[in-house]
Amino acid sequence: MFGAIYSFVNTPCGALAVMISHSPADRVELNAFRMTGCQAGRIAPRGPPPPSPGSAAAESMTQHQYGMALYVLALPVIGSILWLCVARGCVVRYPPAPRPAEPAGHAA
Repeated sequence: MFGAIYSFVNTPCGALAVMISHSPADRVELNAFRMTGCQAGRIAPRGPPPPSPGSAAAESMTQHQYGMALYVLALPVIGSILWLCVARGCVVRYPPAPRPAEPAGHAA
């Protein structure tokens, strides 16, 4: 499931570089920046693990479960906010040329 969702997000983002710049050097830089952000996003949630239930920092299993639930709910909220920032901040400078319409009845 993760792979399918990732491909739905990654494919359009990979195609944006062509619409943002005609320069091959700029496209390489944009894709390198995108992949750096992708890897940072994969590593960030794997920060220090929450305290184990038997430690002094976690007083009970209920508190531990509550903390994990908040953590798991915070990740998609933060991700959605960041995704909206990208969606609003991205500008298509070079839209693709429109394709001519094919005659009716002509199979592609």
